[in-house]
Amino acid sequence: MNAEETSDSIRSLSQDQLIQLTNEKKDGWIYSTKDKAFYEIVAGGRGGAMPPMEIPSPDEWVINEDSVEVTTTIQGTSDPYRRFVLKRNNKNYKGGTHKTRFYVDSTEFVKS
Repeated sequence: MNAEETSDSIRSLSQDQLIQLTNEKKDGWIYSTKDKAFYEIVAGGRGGAMPPMEIPSPDEWVINEDSVEVTTTIQGTSDPYRRFVLKRNNKNYKGGTHKTRFYVDSTEFVKS
């Protein structure tokens, strides 16, 4: 996951500020250290291809020695939907403007 990190709270932004953020960012992920949450920006919004997902609070993440497992749920339910395995980004590479702290190692759909 190529997530841009911010110390600002995304949850506390006004509607106008959210619109400005999505217009500037266009698409991708943002990690708010204040909210302790990932946010996805999708051009045109998300819908149709899959149900809306909720990312659980960090206290529900499974922290392993070398990875973090995050299982999303279908919005408005407790039904598990998709599991993301994140790993610390210790990669050495050239280029790019911002090295992210984590990357998505794998994803899988979870059967309920």
